[in-house]
Order: sequence, then C-alpha cells, then structure tokens
Amino acid sequence: VTCPGLKRNLVISTFDNLSWTTRKALRKLDPLTVVTCKVLPPQLENTNADPFTNLDICTTKVDLGWKKVGQNFDQWEKIPNVKKFYHTVSPKFTTFALVPTGPV
Repeated sequence: VTCPGLKRNLVISTFDNLSWTTRKALRKLDPLTVVTCKVLPPQLENTNADPFTNLDICTTKVDLGWKKVGQNFDQWEKIPNVKKFYHTVSPKFTTFALVPTGPV
C-alpha cells in the first residue's frame, strides 16, 4: 500500500521557514507542483512581496483620451483623435496601446 501524501510531505519538510498556513496550502497541491515550488529560482520567491496597487499608476504625463472639465466625478470630456498603436498578434487577435502625446 502506498501513501500518496508521503512524498509530498517529505518535499514540504525540506522547505525552510514556511508558515503553517503555507505548509497547509502545499499539502493540498499535487506532488509535482510542490516539487516545482521547491526548485524555483530564489529570484521568484518574493516577486509578489510588494505588489503594485492602483496608487502606482500615474497618468499625469499621458493623454488617455479624456480631459477633466469640472470638479464632479462625471465631468469629463472625450478628446478626439487619440493616437493608438496597433499590434497584430494573429489574424484574429489585435491589441492596441494609447500613444503618449506629451512629454513623458
């Protein structure tokens, strides 16, 4: 009789400094995913330690196609002819990005 959790728990025991919640989460994963987490490069370990938020987005130097014309939330005016850069990924998929129109 084999115990599928045995190998997974063995790999989890080799991790350093794991909280009990992380250990609990790892126990719910399949063994291959647990091993993959173990061998990830150290550069990836804390990539989300300080995630971006909406406060990190600054658009004061980029024209996004709208201009604030009053103090109220709904007082915006659309700016015609905003420049767009189109990128065709495949015949059925195209993306676009707004092109900055001022000093960036």
